[in-house]
Amino acid sequence: EVKGSHSLEFEPRVVVAWSLLAWRLLTPASDTMLLALKDNTEASYVVRLMAIRQQELDLTVRQANCCGTLFALLAGIMADSMWTGYYMYEIGDYRQSSGGGAHGEGASLELLAALCMYLAIFVPLLGLWHCMLLTLLAPRRALHGPQRAFGSTVDALRHEFLHVLELLAASIGCIFSTVSPPSARTT
Repeated sequence: EVKGSHSLEFEPRVVVAWSLLAWRLLTPASDTMLLALKDNTEASYVVRLMAIRQQELDLTVRQANCCGTLFALLAGIMADSMWTGYYMYEIGDYRQSSGGGAHGEGASLELLAALCMYLAIFVPLLGLWHCMLLTLLAPRRALHGPQRAFGSTVDALRHEFLHVLELLAASIGCIFSTVSPPSARTT
């Protein structure tokens, strides 16, 4: 043994105690920081996803508003045409130009024209009602429900909006069948 040198001998239990103390002091801090960073990343990701779904909800509501306006315009034009009797005058002109025809032919033509007219008014009003319900009720249901149900509510809203587009196509078909000349309807 060399004189003046110090030996660093510790008891094993003292070494274990200091090691555990160091582990407890250093480890929770680093784990806590990682957990906080992970939670922050997850929260910002969820916020971004919710913002995207909110934009999708707003877009669908705006589209439903536009379709509702279009439905109201179509129903108004067709109701005005019915009240002015424009299409009945057209049928009368058709009867006179075709030589009068049999009484049954004119009655069935008038019945068909009336049916087409009422459908051309009813289907846009049905579409308007559907758009109104989507515009008024869907955002409230999506925003006041649980957070996990927000995405499924927006998906259901988009699915219901597809029915609005089907009603729009049916409305346009009814209007074209009403506006078509009587000769095209009977052949």
